[in-house]
Amino acid sequence: MTRIAGFGEVEYEKHQQEVSGQSPPSTAAGALPRSREIAAAAPGREPVSKYRNQPVVVDGVRFASKKEARQDAKLLLRQQHGQIRGLQRQVPFPFVVNGTEVAEYIADWTYWEGDAFIVHDAKGRKTDVYKLKKRLLKALFGLEIRET
Repeated sequence: MTRIAGFGEVEYEKHQQEVSGQSPPSTAAGALPRSREIAAAAPGREPVSKYRNQPVVVDGVRFASKKEARQDAKLLLRQQHGQIRGLQRQVPFPFVVNGTEVAEYIADWTYWEGDAFIVHDAKGRKTDVYKLKKRLLKALFGLEIRET
């Protein structure tokens, strides 16, 4: 068996089962369940998101946060007034290196503002993964992310 840094035998087996589509074995006796299961199991408690954002549904569209929903309303209004055009939500940008997709960034919105193509993201917390994907988007596509 090939060792992967940070993976013990149990983690490796679980990963292999997930990749192959098999369900992982149930939690061993005495082991703690995952945090989402704990939150779901606690009577009368709603699960709390990792970054404390509150998902919201507006006009049948689910947004990851109230901030994202407010920004979407502003962009829709700007499009109605002709300030922007071609507004799209949740646009994927695959990061392909040597013919292999290594990651993907999903922009909250893309649109045209005059002759400029804009990639827009409602950001609460800038994680290390987000910062890396932001740099990859610039390097591979030549695009900057407008953050609100």
